[in-house]
Amino acid sequence: MALRESEERYALAAEGTNDGLWDWELKEHRIYFSPRWKAMLGYADYEIKPNLTEWFERIHPDDLQVFSQQLKHHLDGDYALLQAEYRIRHRNGSYRWVLCRGIAIRNGKGKPYRVVGSQGDITDRKQAEERLRRDALYDKLTNLPNRTLFMERLEALFKQAKNCQSYKMGIIFLDLNRFKLINDSLGHQAGDKLLIIVARRLEKAVRDQDLVARLAGDEFTILLDGFADIDEIDQISSRIKTEMVAPIDLSGQTIFVTVSIGVVFYKTDYESAEALLNEADIAMYADKNRHRRQSETYKLPNRQQAIARLQLESDLWQATDRNQIEIYYQPIVSLLNGTITGVEALLRWNHPQLGEISPKEFIPIAEETGLIVPIGDWLIDQAVKQLSHWHQIGHKNLRLAINISANQFHQHNLLPILQMVLAETKVPPTAIELEITETVALKDSILVLETLKQIRAMGVRIAIDDFGLGSSLEHLKLLPLDSLKIDQAFVRGMIKEGYDAAIITAIISMAHSLNLKVIAEGVETAFQVAFLRRQQCDEIQGYLCSPPLSATDILDKLNDAPCLAPEPLSEELKILIQATTTKNRKMAYALVDERLVVTTYNSDIERWVDSYHHNRNLVGLHLLDIFPEIIGLEDYLHEMLFASRRGLTVPKIHRPSPDGFGYYFDLQIEPFLETGPNLLVATSDVTDQARLELDLRQERNELRLKIREFEKDDKYAY
Repeated sequence: MALRESEERYALAAEGTNDGLWDWELKEHRIYFSPRWKAMLGYADYEIKPNLTEWFERIHPDDLQVFSQQLKHHLDGDYALLQAEYRIRHRNGSYRWVLCRGIAIRNGKGKPYRVVGSQGDITDRKQAEERLRRDALYDKLTNLPNRTLFMERLEALFKQAKNCQSYKMGIIFLDLNRFKLINDSLGHQAGDKLLIIVARRLEKAVRDQDLVARLAGDEFTILLDGFADIDEIDQISSRIKTEMVAPIDLSGQTIFVTVSIGVVFYKTDYESAEALLNEADIAMYADKNRHRRQSETYKLPNRQQAIARLQLESDLWQATDRNQIEIYYQPIVSLLNGTITGVEALLRWNHPQLGEISPKEFIPIAEETGLIVPIGDWLIDQAVKQLSHWHQIGHKNLRLAINISANQFHQHNLLPILQMVLAETKVPPTAIELEITETVALKDSILVLETLKQIRAMGVRIAIDDFGLGSSLEHLKLLPLDSLKIDQAFVRGMIKEGYDAAIITAIISMAHSLNLKVIAEGVETAFQVAFLRRQQCDEIQGYLCSPPLSATDILDKLNDAPCLAPEPLSEELKILIQATTTKNRKMAYALVDERLVVTTYNSDIERWVDSYHHNRNLVGLHLLDIFPEIIGLEDYLHEMLFASRRGLTVPKIHRPSPDGFGYYFDLQIEPFLETGPNLLVATSDVTDQARLELDLRQERNELRLKIREFEKDDKYAY
């Protein structure tokens, strides 16, 4: 009777509230649920039985244990009231958040025999709290964690790494390249859509345990939660690049996105999580600066030009696949004999709508977007294969010059690309010359220098391009160079500006003293040719000889007569040639062929050959055998034969004599191309000069000794 009265009272009270009521008789294990309690879960009054199973089985599994513990603490007397929030399953299968309140009724001994309480729906409040929490911890646009949540997780993992030496964690910091250009050209809605797409792609690229966050603007971070080794991180970075390279459609405009990436790993030196994040930020900006070009900071005057620029980028991404990129070749011509000794491979873009686009316009875009790497790799492969074809049809001494971008060094695939194509084509490495600018050498100079040393060790030649514009002599000393190309600005200004002519003269003299070949770019007049010949420049390149040509047209040039008339022979060389042709026995000489093997000589030279070969027929002997002093100069000698290198003199070579003093001679080697690729080797007796120099040194030494004795005596005279 009393229980029924209580139920009636609860029912009456329930009519004035939105909460559902419950009354649990502990001893009898009976429970009463009010109609509102049942309706709150989508059930009619008769559909839920009065037992605990109907209640507890509907509580979310993640919340049941916590609720059960709170109920036990209240029944044990630890808590004065029962108050708990949990999710309970609705009839439609969803979960509703509820607030459960209750109080135990106890007997005189304090033992509970009944618990009564209410249950109210707080789903709306919980959803509002969740929205506030997400607003505080998540980015509204991308739904990624924001800086606040990222820092909370970073702090936790940083502490874990400090406490556990085996645990490894790190950060990847990313920034979109040229995001401002997209906003300016396509509008902020397109920019927002791009950020959302990038967010989803990054989530797809990482592991389940990693956290992707948007810090601000177009900056994203990835928190790497534990990894085995660096290879695992490389795989993540590779997946990111793969995801980013796919085209994106924004408002009907296809664009391609690249990112700058900085990666750091936890080390004990970092004092705080913030310091680790700052280091990742610095690494990202270092990567961005390596790829930045003037076009990145150029302010587009209007939206139309911004759209045109973006369209051009999109077209360039697809140009190689559509065979719009071609390789043209510009001849490099010897100033000694006027023949073509090499070609420089140059890119040309034939746009289907815009026609031929200048390299000055699309190369900076390729650099900025990172496209220069796949385009550059393709250029190396195709140009070397074309050179191989030219070698096979008879132009075996032709060499190929290829420009290399800074980005190609940073991708670490330049060396494998070269090795692969050289192995496939069997082209001699010495027939390839890679050209780098000083700007490339300055960026990550340690990386560039080490890569160049490995390339040079393969036999591939290295040239520094555009020399003279902000040049540093330090590069000439450190870099493993073979050639130096004078920038065309100096060549074009040699007539108007006397300083340019003086600079060219100094550059050529300095380069030759460092055993570097010199090529002048931008040669367009006969005056320039005459001046460069007087300064003993080795080769030229420019429109006077030929503009860049297709592979088909350049072949006609290779088969034609020399581009320039041969250089007039010097008087000294004329005398040497006369000695060869008249067999003038007063001149000691020998003529060697392209194998460096002696073909003819006169007896006067026998005096100077290595003693092992005295009184032997020298014809058929190798030049290095009879003059071992020039071992190590083989490459230079071959360049005299085939690459317009000028002659050299090896001074004061010694041979023994009966008087003990010996004989001394200068060995002079000059290219002699009148009868084919030959070298003329001549000797000049400088024994008397060497004796005189020795006598002078002895006299100076004796004089110094007398002065020291005089000073010593003078010191003790007082």
